[in-house]
Amino acid sequence: MKLYNWGFANFAFRQLVKPGEVVGELRVGKGTMDHVGVIAPEGAGILMPKGEDKKMKTEIVLLPFLSAPVSQGDPVGELKIIVDGKTSEKVPLVAQRDISRGSFWRLLKKSFRSIAS
Repeated sequence: MKLYNWGFANFAFRQLVKPGEVVGELRVGKGTMDHVGVIAPEGAGILMPKGEDKKMKTEIVLLPFLSAPVSQGDPVGELKIIVDGKTSEKVPLVAQRDISRGSFWRLLKKSFRSIAS
C-alpha cells in the first residue's frame, strides 16, 4: 500500500491528445476537398514525475502534401513526445476522413481560382 501511495504522490499521467482529437490539417491535392484533418486514433499521453512538465514537449511531423484519393486512417505523420531532449514516444497520426479524387471540372475551376488570386 505504501508503494501505491508513493507512486500516486510522486507521479502523474498527462494526456496530451485524446483519441480521435484533431491535431492539425494537411493539404490535399486533386481532391474533392482541399484539406484533411489529422488525428491520433489512440490518443497520446505520458507518465511523468510531478513538477517536471517543463522538461517535456511535443513535436508534430506531417507529410508535406497528400494527393487524392485519401482513405480514412491512412498514415500521414507522427506525434513525438520529447523528454529531456530525447524522443520518449512516437504516436502515429492518420487522416480523419476519406477524400476522393476531384472531377476534371472541379480541378479546372480550382486552377482558374488560383490563377485569378
